[in-house]
Amino acid sequence: LIEAESQQMAENAKREIDAIPLTGGTRHFFSREAIEAVFKRDLPQRSAPEVGQTYAAGGDTGFTKNSGALTILGTPTAAKAGAGRVRLALIEERVPKPGSPLQPEAVAEEFAGLMLPYGLRELVVDGHERERVGKALNDKGASAVAAPPKPDAFSKLRTIIHDGRLDAPEHPRLRQQLRDVMVRPLPG
Repeated sequence: LIEAESQQMAENAKREIDAIPLTGGTRHFFSREAIEAVFKRDLPQRSAPEVGQTYAAGGDTGFTKNSGALTILGTPTAAKAGAGRVRLALIEERVPKPGSPLQPEAVAEEFAGLMLPYGLRELVVDGHERERVGKALNDKGASAVAAPPKPDAFSKLRTIIHDGRLDAPEHPRLRQQLRDVMVRPLPG
């Protein structure tokens, strides 16, 4: 049991089983090598919807100073849950102009228009956005769905990235954002 646990959760096993104390600092959540393997120069920034793909949309519609972003991911419909390749089919970002913040409702409406060709009617958003953007999405025949807790979402993304199952077009900002995700190990 201890050996299996050590192999499955190496970082945690070092602390909890081998009694190696925590470091005080943080470290990168995604390995640099895994991040670099994600980005493919030959992939288009926006892929047309394909038969045989199942899509999901997630986004942040932006507030006073923030940018808004929409991502659409595709997986082969026939793939076992959690086993297939994941393709970043679309990434759109809206940046506010100085002195002119984004209007989340307008961004949500625009994002709904981008989702519909992929057969998507739900946009996964942070819980605090759900109510505010829900009406704009409803007006376009879509709805807002609360995102899972951040630790769960990041853990799932880490598994996909480190398993080498995510393909994305070149995107310097996204690459840097993945590099900037840090983690501070906690006891337990």
